[in-house]
Formats: sequence, structure tokens, C-alpha cells
Amino acid sequence: MRLGFAGTVERPEGNPEQAALRLLTLSDIERGTTDRIFAARALKFDRFVERNIPLLTKFGVADATGDKKDMAGLLVRAAVKLRGVLLDRPLRNQLFDALGPGTWPRSANC
Repeated sequence: MRLGFAGTVERPEGNPEQAALRLLTLSDIERGTTDRIFAARALKFDRFVERNIPLLTKFGVADATGDKKDMAGLLVRAAVKLRGVLLDRPLRNQLFDALGPGTWPRSANC
């Protein structure tokens, strides 16, 4: 996060890992590798959405109507379908491995 011109907190673009990487000086190889990690992850999510529009629509309807039981069941179905993403190594660990020694602080709890 950063402070905007008016002193208000501005939300960074992307996720926290992308925001942190923008603050680091990376080599072209490191930048390319981290970009590929994000692209591969985004592709998995895009494929999930593309293949599960009916499921996501049902989830939206259940949410709008407050049907908690249906939402729970749909969430379990979605989690099963997302297992390829959920079972990946944590994003932070993938990024840490992609960066050279000393680039990513060890205090990042990776």
C-alpha cells in the first residue's frame, strides 16, 4: 500500500505479491520468470471460470438469495474443480524460488 497525493491509502494494483515485486530491482530473467508464474496462475483461474460459468452463476444466485446451504455445497464443488490451483505450491514460495539470493527478504516467511 502507499499514500496518495491527498494522504489517503491507495490500494496497489494486482495482488500483494505483484505490488511487492514492483518495489524490487529484478533482472530481466527474474522479471520474466515471475511474469510467467503469474501468467500460468491466471490461466488456471481463467480456465476454471470459462469451464464453470453455470456453477458460478448458481453461486451468485445462492448468494443473492441468502441460501447458505446451497452456497456451501457449491463452494465445495468449486474447490474440488480448483484443486489444481489450490494444490500448487504457495505463490510466495514459487516467487521466492524464482528470484536470486538476496532479492526477496527471508523475513517474508516463505
